[in-house]
Amino acid sequence: MLALIGYSNETAVWFNRILIMSANRCSYRVFSKVQHLFQKQSIKSSTGQALVEFAFILLLFLILIFGIIEFSLIMYNKALLTNASREGARQAVLYRFYNQATNTYEYSPLTAGQIKTLVSNYLGNALVSFDDSDKATVDVVTNQRENPLTVKVTFPYTPLVLAKLANFSNGKINLSSTAIMRVE
Repeated sequence: MLALIGYSNETAVWFNRILIMSANRCSYRVFSKVQHLFQKQSIKSSTGQALVEFAFILLLFLILIFGIIEFSLIMYNKALLTNASREGARQAVLYRFYNQATNTYEYSPLTAGQIKTLVSNYLGNALVSFDDSDKATVDVVTNQRENPLTVKVTFPYTPLVLAKLANFSNGKINLSSTAIMRVE
C-alpha cells in the first residue's frame, strides 16, 4: 500500500514492522488492562469464597470446642460422683468413736441418713449442670458387720449442647457411681 503512494518497498516493510510492533504493544497494554480487571474481579470473588470457607471451618471448630467442654464437664462430674460414693462408703466402714470409759475405739455404724448427708456435703455445689433442678441422689444398701456396704450416687446431668444436637433420654445423661466396701 505504501509502495503505491510512492515509497520504496523497503520503507513499506519497515513501516509495516513498526505498525505491527505498535499494535502488539497496544494490544499488550489492552491485554494487561483487561487482565487487571479480571484479577480484581477474581479477588472479590475469592474473598466471598474465603468467607464461606471460614464459616464452614468456624462451625466445625465451635462444635469441636463445645464437644471438648461438654465431655470435660461430664468427666468432672463422674469423677466427683466416684469420689463422693467412695468417701461415703469409707466413712461408713471406718467410723469409730473413742469410748473414754473403756479407753478404746469402738465401731458404731453410721445410719443411711448420716451417709447420705455425708455424701451430699461432700458434693456440695461442686456438681456442674445446666439445669437447676438436677440433684444427686444417694442410695445406701446395708451397713451391718460382715456384709458389704453399697453406696450408689446418681446424678442426672443436663448437657449444654449435646442435648440439643442429639435427643436422648429427655436431654439428660444419667451419671452414676457405686462404691462397695466390706464392713469389718
